[in-house]
Order: sequence, then C-alpha cells, then structure tokens
Amino acid sequence: MEIHPSSNVVIASGGIGQLFELTTNPAISTGDGIAMAYRAGASIKDIEFMQFHPTVFRTNDGSLFLITEALRGEGAYLRDANGKRFMTGKHPRAELAPRDIVVKEMVKVMTRQDLKFVYLDATHLPESMLKIRFPSIIVKLKENGLNLHKDLISVFPAAHYLNGGIKTDLNGRTGVRGLYACGECAATGAHGANRLASNSLIEGLVFGWEISKDVIKKTKDDREGRKRAKTIATLNKIIGSSSGPVSADGDLKKLKTEKPQRILTGRIDDIITEFRHIMSRDVGLLRDEKSLVRADRYISDVLNTYDLYNNPDENVIKLINMLTVGQLIIKAAMLRKESRGTHQRNDYTATDDRNWKKHIVLKNNQVSFEPVT
Repeated sequence: MEIHPSSNVVIASGGIGQLFELTTNPAISTGDGIAMAYRAGASIKDIEFMQFHPTVFRTNDGSLFLITEALRGEGAYLRDANGKRFMTGKHPRAELAPRDIVVKEMVKVMTRQDLKFVYLDATHLPESMLKIRFPSIIVKLKENGLNLHKDLISVFPAAHYLNGGIKTDLNGRTGVRGLYACGECAATGAHGANRLASNSLIEGLVFGWEISKDVIKKTKDDREGRKRAKTIATLNKIIGSSSGPVSADGDLKKLKTEKPQRILTGRIDDIITEFRHIMSRDVGLLRDEKSLVRADRYISDVLNTYDLYNNPDENVIKLINMLTVGQLIIKAAMLRKESRGTHQRNDYTATDDRNWKKHIVLKNNQVSFEPVT
C-alpha cells in the first residue's frame, strides 16, 4: 500500500451489500469507506436503512442477476407456490408498490410456504414487447434454460442499496476537514428511508459535480504543502487506528478484551461467511430486539476472541470494516423502535412519526438526532 498525501480526499467506495448473504453488489462492497470515515471522525447517518431489491434471480453458476422492476411496470405478476397473486389487496399498486412493501410481502409468503423464492410471471405479456423491452433478461434466462414468455421465474429479495452512510452537506463535505463522500457510501439526504429506482445515478452525478467545484475552489485558496502533516495524521488515524468497531449495546463505547485473544489463522473466510449469514438472518429484511442483540453478541464474541488489530492481512482488515459497519447498523436499528421504509421491525410494526420522524446520527461513540427537513 502506498500513501499519497492530499489536502482533499473523496470517498466513493460504494455500498455494503457484501455484509449480507444475498446481494446484487460486487465483491468489493464491504463498507470499507464508511468504516474508515467513521474512524476518522465523520458522522454516519441513516445507516439502518438498507434496501433489498425484490426480484433477483440465481443463475445456474450460482451468481445473482437483478431482474428490473420495469418488467413489473409492464404488467408482470408475483405469484406464490400455489400460483396466486399475493400483492393484490396489499397495496393499491399491487406489484408496483414501493420496494420495501413488496419485499415484506414476499418474505411473508416465503416464510408461510417454506420457500426460498416466489415466482415472477410475464407469460401473459406480448412476446414481441418483451423482446423489444427486455432483451438482456431474455438472453440471461435463455442461458439458464428458461423462457420469459413461457416460464415462471423464481425470484427472491437481495441486499441492493444503502440509503444512509457518511453524512455530507450539499457540497459533499463530511465535516472532517478535506474529506468528502459521494455515491452510495454517502448520506446526502436524497433517498430518505427508501430510495426510488434510478435516483442513485442522478445523485452521484450531482454530488460528484458539486464536490469537484468545491475541491477546485479550496485548492485555489490553499497554499502548497500547508496541510501535508495534518493529512498524514488523518490517514494514520483512518488506516492504522487501533480502536475497534463499536458496540451496539449501550453508548457505542470501545470494546474491551475480556480474555486473551487468539491469533486469527485460517478461519477468516469462515468467519466472514458466518457473519454474512447472521447479518442476513438477524439484521436483514425483518428485525427485532432479540435478533439484533443476538447479532451484536456474535460480533462482540469475534472481537473478544481474535486478535484482529495486529494483523496486516487484507481480508482481516476487510473483516474489521465489515464488523464496524455491522455494529453501526445494529445500533441504529435497535434505537429506531418503529418500522419505516427499508427498516422493518417485527416488534414495532407501525411507523411512529411522533417519536421517530428524525435521523439517527452516529459519531465518535455518540448518538444524536436530526429533524427531517
């Protein structure tokens, strides 16, 4: 690793989908930028709002393929194992309800019928229209022995997009001098509790442009080398920090080792796999106090069992960042005792505007709240 000091750094590290078992995100989406920004002193906002895309298809080679909701926009149905449309009567727009509502109903059906998927049905739509509008989907399904016009397609929800992240202002500034954030890792305020389809592309373009203008202006005002020492100190804090992830139990105090730690040898992939399973089960589509506490306890056990912070291995660093972001999500999800947008709790099913129409902000082991504007 090489360090290149700079007066201005832009984090554009993408999402956190790899914290979960099923995701549309690439392998690099492990939350590294968010974890580093938090350790550098940036605020993390709305981190509890993780969006799951309703219609994801597993190919024969095990990879996941997102089937656009535009197909439902053209009239495709969602059906259960008995062939029944389960979204009718659940929302005025049926299959075109917001993603969180569709996902919630899918989970209910999958749980009730002991399924790992439901069915997407486009067999009643004109074949000529499907060929014109959805050629890539037709090709992908054909590669997997399926015909969009003739077959029911098995689909399931998968982690897709983080609505929150590193808090920024309208110029992309994080509050840490010289540090900006843009794209999915940033919480710009554009998405609220449930992002609308395709808004993320526009957000990235707008805030990327605003950041570039702000950096150019600041660079003209800066004197060469004036902030070099401060930049190196900040980088050391981000990269070489010895302070670990934060506990979601209590006030996010630094975790302390309660027993001698073991060196992590050979188990890193197993721990990451186990962590992703627990995040999906306990912090994923539906949450409650019991599941969140269980997930937090698992993370604490990992941190208290293994010596992670004296290990330069790239995968160990990735695990540290995943654990950090995981506990930030758990903390915010435990605090938000309601269901809103992509944050759904089994033990608090109603939306509580009186008490929870506000943002949760985590910074430097502290919790604060901001009004919705």
